Amino acid sequence: MKKYVKRKLIRLFALDAVMLGLCLLVFAYFHHVRTPVLRPTALAATPTPQPTPSPTPSSTPVPSAEPTPSPTPSGLLGGKYAEKFSQDGVVVTDMAYRSANVAIELRTENQYDSIIHVAEIYIQDLDSFRTGVYDQYDDGVMPTLDMAEAAGAILAISGDYFTAHLNHDMYIVRNGMAYSEDQPERGYDTCVLYQDGVMETISSSDFDIDAVLARGLYQSWCFGPGLLTPEGQPMEEFTSSVRRANPRSAIGYYEPGHYCFVMVEGRTSASSGMTLAQLSEFFYSLGCQAAYNLDGGKTAEMVYLGELVNPRLGGGRSVSDILYILDPENPLETPSEEAAQP
Repeated sequence: MKKYVKRKLIRLFALDAVMLGLCLLVFAYFHHVRTPVLRPTALAATPTPQPTPSPTPSSTPVPSAEPTPSPTPSGLLGGKYAEKFSQDGVVVTDMAYRSANVAIELRTENQYDSIIHVAEIYIQDLDSFRTGVYDQYDDGVMPTLDMAEAAGAILAISGDYFTAHLNHDMYIVRNGMAYSEDQPERGYDTCVLYQDGVMETISSSDFDIDAVLARGLYQSWCFGPGLLTPEGQPMEEFTSSVRRANPRSAIGYYEPGHYCFVMVEGRTSASSGMTLAQLSEFFYSLGCQAAYNLDGGKTAEMVYLGELVNPRLGGGRSVSDILYILDPENPLETPSEEAAQP
């Protein structure tokens, strides 16, 4: 009798193990292998304010005592950082890209026992800041390096695990196209980039869909958490359970037209990775007004001019999306290269 009961228990445990394995395989398929068919919709255009009609001048106009105002500088930066750009064609080095519209400066720092790659970004037009989603290039996920090449990116960083958020309540907008228009799931911070170049992070409790749409939404990311307070101060508490040291990808915002991508190497003897608190302190030290954590771990990668900034053994993980910078007026195959400065 005891042997019969024992054999029956073994069969039950074996059946449970098989069922658990099947459940894990189904989960892995839908969350890591299968990529859904995407049907994004364009956001409604933000109404453009109409200029106030000027009064009809009299037949004998009175000369104005006021001097003629100078024209307002064009571009997101309003004429600032003119020295960062090149007015004599495109200049490319191992650590910098400069044209009349885009300027990128790369550097590597060693802090918090970690190797940190920082890409400082200056753009005149928001059209240079884009997101890539896998269905624009293929029918499935691909390495960050391959997606960056397909997008024609000068600079790219791994995104926010786009496909995972399609299965949850999130508000997902990429390049003005809405992929999901749900109220963000409780406990998640959303990062939004508006059409005027302003970026901010918003908690799920404060997220107002109508307000962000009226503001002119261009991008929204859904990984998180936000890394700075609304006043640009460092934080110690985060809406995330992954707070220990890890490889990280993140984005920072200084002002319209001025951003940075940050990639932190980790899980090696040379670089331990950063905690969320350390990452928050780092963005504060950079002078950013807002910052946001993207998908990290093995996903975290940065690409510059078709090469990984952080080459790793075995390669990284295939991704469903990237954030990237391009120069629409100067495709990558046309710039003239200059030797890198030592």
